[in-house]
Amino acid sequence: MLIPHLVTSLYLLVSVTAYDAPQQCGLWNRDEDISRILDEFATRLPRKEDLTDIRFKTVTQRLDHFAPSVMDTWEQRYAENLDHYRGNNLIFLMIGGAGAMNELWLKLGLMAKQAEKFKAATFVIEHRFYGESRPGRDLTTKSLQYLSSDQALADYAHFITQMNLEHGYKNPKWIVFGASYGGSLAAWLRYKYPHLVYAAVSSSGSLFAKADFHEWFEVITKSLSTLGGPKCVEAIKTANKIMSENVQNKKKREYYRDLFDLCEPFEGDKKEISSFFWSLAFPFFIPAQSLNKKEIEKGCAIMTDESIKSPVNRYAKYNEQFRGNELCQSIKYSTIIGTLNDTAYGCGCGGRQWWYQCCTEFGWYMTSNRKDDTFGDKIDLEFFNGICTEAYDTKFDIPFVENSANETNLHYGGYDLPVTRVIFVTGKSDPWATLSITSKPPKGSIAISIKGGTHCSDMLPERDTDTEQVKRARAKISRILERWTKGKEFEEEEEEEE
Repeated sequence: MLIPHLVTSLYLLVSVTAYDAPQQCGLWNRDEDISRILDEFATRLPRKEDLTDIRFKTVTQRLDHFAPSVMDTWEQRYAENLDHYRGNNLIFLMIGGAGAMNELWLKLGLMAKQAEKFKAATFVIEHRFYGESRPGRDLTTKSLQYLSSDQALADYAHFITQMNLEHGYKNPKWIVFGASYGGSLAAWLRYKYPHLVYAAVSSSGSLFAKADFHEWFEVITKSLSTLGGPKCVEAIKTANKIMSENVQNKKKREYYRDLFDLCEPFEGDKKEISSFFWSLAFPFFIPAQSLNKKEIEKGCAIMTDESIKSPVNRYAKYNEQFRGNELCQSIKYSTIIGTLNDTAYGCGCGGRQWWYQCCTEFGWYMTSNRKDDTFGDKIDLEFFNGICTEAYDTKFDIPFVENSANETNLHYGGYDLPVTRVIFVTGKSDPWATLSITSKPPKGSIAISIKGGTHCSDMLPERDTDTEQVKRARAKISRILERWTKGKEFEEEEEEEE
């Protein structure tokens, strides 16, 4: 669950710095969100020195696992914690996703807690091209041809074989954990390399690739309606409808520039209009994604305040309060493209890398493109299409992305992933759950759907504010792992909502 002041800082990062880190397929990186939250938990620990004994190491990987003629290699970063290990050949691995590796997973969260219980060795590994794991000297499109989920899975498979040799593991049981995109990879790793991976815990892992991911805003709308009320949603919809109808008018755009305190002139370019609507939706969909009840109620109190006559003015007022009164916001589409066109390794936040994967494998474009959508009809496929073709290659158009998503589903199985011993964990309030297995899992696997659960809420460290549903989900995961580590299959049972 996102922390309120952290959510605000994420919004400011995107809006005020002109999308300085335009990540994830929706201009922000859910994987980096999870890592930042983990960092926040670490600051609360009474003994922070317990986190200082983690050592970074590297393992040599091939640049291309599927082309024997390509002999180039590179160094992939990982970290380990053997404090709990008692020689039982049980090993837990946290799969790296779309961001820099966070070694805190070795000390905090579900995997660390289970490792203590089961006396397992633990490892965390970084995804190729993210963080400090850099196969090439730059992020040009030519270099990024070696960035794919399939290459990453081959990296992890090689890593497991190397650790088996280095540590002398005999008949080991590797259980992989993953959160968000890492959750997708955890399930796929068990599927692709069942001889190396004994079981997997896939938390909020998106498994079905598609270009037009309109379901995302639909779940966001439902959360807003549940916590803020139908009148709030109707007011948001009315505000976006009014602006959608007026935004082609130059005088109206000048008015919106002043009203929403935009940093630059608001031009009538279609993609810039899309960027404008995305930016204004951000203060609502971030709290809705995390079920931040206090922030949603605050926003909805403004949206239903009839003393402010126009819903558009209410929309502007909450936008201003959310981002801070003294800061203007940039909505320039050209800035997004300019940032993504930077082919140098930068802060490690992974914007250009992740967008490349979206354009070539997954799609997952969070669209609001229908007349009756709550956030209007301007956040469309053409907006995302421009990002792919202008930042990488003109061939990465919508037909290309749709075909690539279909190929990804054929490769891994999509919703019909035929895999055993995987625990698919999702939150019913997480928009990404619509792309995962939430019920009727493949035979031999388990699906846990958490009522009121948010993105990766089961994987994060325990805290007093956790709901009973989240606590029960963690306990169920632990029971399943206990049976599986003893070589027993989980009894077939009708899946229950946690």
